[in-house]
Amino acid sequence: MSMQHFAKIHRPLTALILLAACGGGESTTLLTGKADAVSSANSAIEGDLGSGVADVPALEPGAAPSPPSDCAQPPGDAGTSEPPVSDGGSAEPPPADAGAVEPPSPEADAGTSEPPPLGACLSCAQNTCPQQFANALGAQSSEQNFAVVGQLLACVIGSDWQAGGPIPADSCFFSDPTQPAGSMVPCYCGSTPTAQCLATGPADGAQACAHQIELASGCSPFTASCVTTSGSSPAVALGDALQLFNCERVACTVECGFPAPTEE
Repeated sequence: MSMQHFAKIHRPLTALILLAACGGGESTTLLTGKADAVSSANSAIEGDLGSGVADVPALEPGAAPSPPSDCAQPPGDAGTSEPPVSDGGSAEPPPADAGAVEPPSPEADAGTSEPPPLGACLSCAQNTCPQQFANALGAQSSEQNFAVVGQLLACVIGSDWQAGGPIPADSCFFSDPTQPAGSMVPCYCGSTPTAQCLATGPADGAQACAHQIELASGCSPFTASCVTTSGSSPAVALGDALQLFNCERVACTVECGFPAPTEE
């Protein structure tokens, strides 16, 4: 048998082997039908060696066509492959607002929120003592001056002094029974006797509000004579705070917690 005839015999078998390898889950059924066809083709070829071409029998009616082979090359240039295109080759663009972030609403912007309203004491002071309020806590007070005044008020009134509440009855401001209308001296001296304190300063600078008063005085060093005289100077935070208290005592007595004046 010549090599040409040998090739003719094995062409159908080669095609079936490739189909089994690449055709998927239906390869077993297709191979069963193909095997009988190959046997008939081999007999026909061996009986007619002079024909030179062997006819491959057609599939029987009703036989399922072979599934698309993953091994098949796409038509056209065998060296190039086109990427798959879905939806008939048209790609829908993403929505125009995809990934877009909505800007926060003005209500959500914490920087535009209105400050809380002043309490009764500070509201009264702002209205009836406008100059003293402006010097201590308003437009005439620098950021540094406002901070120092705020530290002093936090010690005398409480950490919530910005709420504008009255001076508490148990504050050091009202601790001297000889000064029922209030005085800053007990807040400076603490437990040190007043005469000694005014001469040499408080024995314990950590008591009451001595440290905050010394800082507000602007003195350096913190001598008693400098601290006590700075209370009358509007150029320092201590003078601004005392002038505000003095005005509140007269104009905002009830709102700021001062006792009502006694009748003579």
